[in-house]
Amino acid sequence: MSQLVDGSLPASSFAFYLAQDSLYLRRYSRALAALSAASTDPAAQVFWAGGASSCLTVESALHRGRLGEPEEIGASPVTSAYTDFLLATTLGEERAVGVAAVLPCYWLYAQTGATLPSVPSDHPYADWLDTYRDPRFVIATQGALEQVERELAAASPAARSAAVRAYLLASRHELEFFDQALRLAAPVPADQRETVLEGAL
Repeated sequence: MSQLVDGSLPASSFAFYLAQDSLYLRRYSRALAALSAASTDPAAQVFWAGGASSCLTVESALHRGRLGEPEEIGASPVTSAYTDFLLATTLGEERAVGVAAVLPCYWLYAQTGATLPSVPSDHPYADWLDTYRDPRFVIATQGALEQVERELAAASPAARSAAVRAYLLASRHELEFFDQALRLAAPVPADQRETVLEGAL
């Protein structure tokens, strides 16, 4: 994140992150839609359905603005692991566990936005950094927290325990997702390629 803020993040790493984030948002949208379908409270249904729609419209529009219509690529192992976890949890676990699993994507991003310094308009990643500070996203995060609190209040002790674990796992997935662009997109210097290949065998 520090390289993103100071503008030193390589363009190739950022492009890799955006491509993976676009794939992530498609599946995250499905996870939110699953929560909407599983909810019995009309307000919860509307909230999660709105979140699913936002993933595919507002946020994805920024990706298209940056990437255009890129050639379709596959999800990385990190992206696949995270989205598989989210879909398995929201489709196969109690609602309290599912809402806890999707919360980090809201809360960690909002917290990041609250601590980001201002950057000039000509900053290479200004438009992306501004999304973290969007008041609408802060409001959505507050709504997600309210939904989680309602579900946890009505859940059994076992479900609450599972929800805590799901939240912590999702938070770890978030960290790996942020970090993967530097690990997977960074080119390997020519004089190190043989060593890297030997280590993989």
